[in-house]
Amino acid sequence: MIDATQASETRLRQFVADAAHELRTPLTTLQGYSALHARDAHLAGTPLGDSLRRIHSEAERMTRIVDDLQLLANLDEQRNWYGPRLTWARSFGTRRPISRSSCQTDR
Repeated sequence: MIDATQASETRLRQFVADAAHELRTPLTTLQGYSALHARDAHLAGTPLGDSLRRIHSEAERMTRIVDDLQLLANLDEQRNWYGPRLTWARSFGTRRPISRSSCQTDR
């Protein structure tokens, strides 16, 4: 059960990482072109210039959302690390690693 859950979480993190990567390129392009054209002097104060500034602003907002999504995925990956853990061995008063299999119960 743990292996299936871990595999599912790994696939989800990989999907988020792939989606973030794929979204960054078009967002960067939108930001670049919209910023370039919005600064054009003859478009200042025109509806087209206003639209380009809005597109640029929204592309920046989307980039922040993608960055936040990637950050959450990275933090989740660190939080859900399923490596060996240390526990107290009461009989010896020492700490020793335990494996995932020793934590599982038979049902």
